Amino acid sequence: MSAMSDGRADLRSPRTGTPQSPDTGWQHVTEQGHLAARKLEQRQRRRRNLITLAVIAALAVAAVLGALHLASRLGVPGFSYTNEYGSRCTNGFIGHDCDPITVAELNLHAETDFPEDVELLESSFENGQDWRVRALLRVPAAEVEQTTAMLDERFGECEELDPDTALQDIPAGDYTEICRDRSSGMFDDEGERVESFHEVVRAVVADGSMIVDVEVFTV
Repeated sequence: MSAMSDGRADLRSPRTGTPQSPDTGWQHVTEQGHLAARKLEQRQRRRRNLITLAVIAALAVAAVLGALHLASRLGVPGFSYTNEYGSRCTNGFIGHDCDPITVAELNLHAETDFPEDVELLESSFENGQDWRVRALLRVPAAEVEQTTAMLDERFGECEELDPDTALQDIPAGDYTEICRDRSSGMFDDEGERVESFHEVVRAVVADGSMIVDVEVFTV
């Protein structure tokens, strides 16, 4: 007889006719397999969640950085940025200020041609309704002759001063020569209105180098 009268399966052994008990070992293996599968699925789910969070965080950071970059370029007050000349600038309510500036930016606004190997001691550029660029720099001895000729051509010849003259923006030092050149009025020698004003002080140091304080501005 293959089945009992109540419809349940006959668990007796076909050889001995004795009842058979369920295979508990196989059930244990099956339960372990299901448990391992659930743990694997949980680990994979956690990994997917972590990857999703990392992607969201990266996108958020990129969005913030993009917004900050755009804000600085659009002139939003208070935002700082590095411009195309390598100067560090900050937006104001009117224009922007850069401090310090690079030699490239100094040459652009002052219309000068200082060599790249000069040492900038102080430098700044203010750009609002008017603009002002100022720099205090040290020219190496090997570049002094060429720089002097460039300054003569750009600003005119210097008025010689006593080497012991105390000047506000020139640091104290052992100078052999000091001269100063500055704008004398609103119009040039040909009667044309000048576009910018300047004051340039040159001080030759005993070691052959030269300190230059140059300021060019509009009013």
